[in-house]
Amino acid sequence: MEEAAKSFDTGPLISLAEFWTAAETVLRLTPLRVQDQRRNVVHVLGVFEARQWELPYIFICGLAEQQFPKRQAQDPLFPDAARTKLEQAGIRVRTAAELEREEKFLFELARTRATAALTLSYAEADSRGARNMPSQFLERTTERCSRMARPEPRWPAGVRAANQSIHAPAVARFSPSSLECFLDCPFQYFARHTLHLTTRPPLPQERLDFMLQGTIVHQTLAEWHRNPQPMEPLFDRIFAERCAKEAVFMGYRTEFLRRKMLDDLLFFTGKQRLPVSGEVLTEEPFEMQVDDSLLVRGRIDRIDKLPGGRALIVDYKYSAAANVAAKLDKPTLLQGGLYALAVERKLGLKPAGVFYYGLKGDAKRDTKVAGWSDPPGAFHIPSEALTRDWMEHAVEQARTAADQIRQGRIAPAPLSLDLCRFCDFCDVCRYDGVARTLATG
Repeated sequence: MEEAAKSFDTGPLISLAEFWTAAETVLRLTPLRVQDQRRNVVHVLGVFEARQWELPYIFICGLAEQQFPKRQAQDPLFPDAARTKLEQAGIRVRTAAELEREEKFLFELARTRATAALTLSYAEADSRGARNMPSQFLERTTERCSRMARPEPRWPAGVRAANQSIHAPAVARFSPSSLECFLDCPFQYFARHTLHLTTRPPLPQERLDFMLQGTIVHQTLAEWHRNPQPMEPLFDRIFAERCAKEAVFMGYRTEFLRRKMLDDLLFFTGKQRLPVSGEVLTEEPFEMQVDDSLLVRGRIDRIDKLPGGRALIVDYKYSAAANVAAKLDKPTLLQGGLYALAVERKLGLKPAGVFYYGLKGDAKRDTKVAGWSDPPGAFHIPSEALTRDWMEHAVEQARTAADQIRQGRIAPAPLSLDLCRFCDFCDVCRYDGVARTLATG
């Protein structure tokens, strides 16, 4: 609309019909590019677009003679000599030599985007079956590209990797969340924690995702607990730092989510649903030797030391109330029991309660606190019984998961097909029900 308005001189008001004639023209001529969000396809980048990326693996195709570089013949009616004279007279006209230099620049630009491996290719024959000649760029740079893109060797000179034995560590280290990930689906654990696969980077306007929002909220609460201070300036500082680090696009959506997170934090500080004790530990790390072959390590969001040598354990979740309540019914939940046992062993405190605290409120500010306590229903919060059997059951599940990981179980076996809807690796999973679930969901 602003572009259409620029076509009229500032002056008397015009009718809607006159304005809409210009607006229709602008709409018709403005291109609309619909983003392709599919992940099970190959996305092809142009060279100019690829220059802003550094990617591990780059494939440059079409390196056949007269295709890349394109053959730049001089115009018979307007040769380079005439173009050069025009340029000397101040009229900028591109010559065939300049176009050839641009082709070389584009190739060098694309070639240097790879950090791990570079693949150069061309079709052996054209559409008519005639044999293609390799590009001059391919002939000149194959050996140099191979040296530049090859990663540094992992073994010293003279030592062959084949002579190195492969063995499992004496003590396996896992976090509660990684063990839960395996129990949810062994293939998801294999892709995320063994292969360390990553998804494509989100678009700048989508980088303030659920994970980054949770990170900002957790970091803000950790600093606020350690050093009580006004919440709004503390949050603004941490929000700005994290968004700058992740290159988040500062648009309307970002501002809306920023305001929402701040409202949730202000509501939490003004109306906590848990008792406030004299001493609070935040982001408390732990390592717990479960047995001779399993070590569990993690970080607890909050530990309140209570009178009588007891402790209240809190894990903040920046998610909706319904998601927090569903935690208690999850059969693969290990985090609560392992946290309680870790506090008992490391700090010598008896767990009085383990709670998940949902920080994200809806329009009615409905936050949710759910968990386990001794006795049930303590702290004026509906809760289930925190017992020794409950803690030992979590330990036994952790042992079972760790043993199966060491045995190499990687089969796609999701606990529930609902998990597949949000799995980052569903496109490379070969579980029969995944495609059907995603199609109908």
